[in-house]
Amino acid sequence: GCQFAGTPLVWMDRVQIQQLVINLVMNALDAVGESSPATRNVTVRTSLQHERSVVVSIENDGSRLTSDQVSRMREAFYTTKPAGLGLGLAICREILRAHRSDLRAERRPAGGMIFSFPLRSTTRANASTRAGRGAEHKRGARVVTPRMIASSRPKRSERRA
Repeated sequence: GCQFAGTPLVWMDRVQIQQLVINLVMNALDAVGESSPATRNVTVRTSLQHERSVVVSIENDGSRLTSDQVSRMREAFYTTKPAGLGLGLAICREILRAHRSDLRAERRPAGGMIFSFPLRSTTRANASTRAGRGAEHKRGARVVTPRMIASSRPKRSERRA
């Protein structure tokens, strides 16, 4: 792992949060897919909120959605995609519920969306205590810095060149 000076630690299931971020980024890429290449913008940010949580946000410059479309995004099986199932955001919400968090969606004034979620930070002492509990926590849960959500290591199923 990598530790950046001054960044808080976050207790999370790395695989679940990785899946959540991938899903939100893929949705954002789909949203800007119809735009001209010069206006296809997707931004992933992390920020500290009240020194108690790290907020991850995924922004896109996609088409403007109606307030009805945004409010219906909370429904399972609702989709704005022609071939979508409407399960992606529902799965994201369940992952965040397990992390005692929630998914926030807001329209950008110029078009597009911002999806964000907070993850509570922890101290090194609390992290050590949690890590020592072992069976009480899911396998894969660990303390990571907010900038190190994704892993670039190849999976076992991927062949090395």
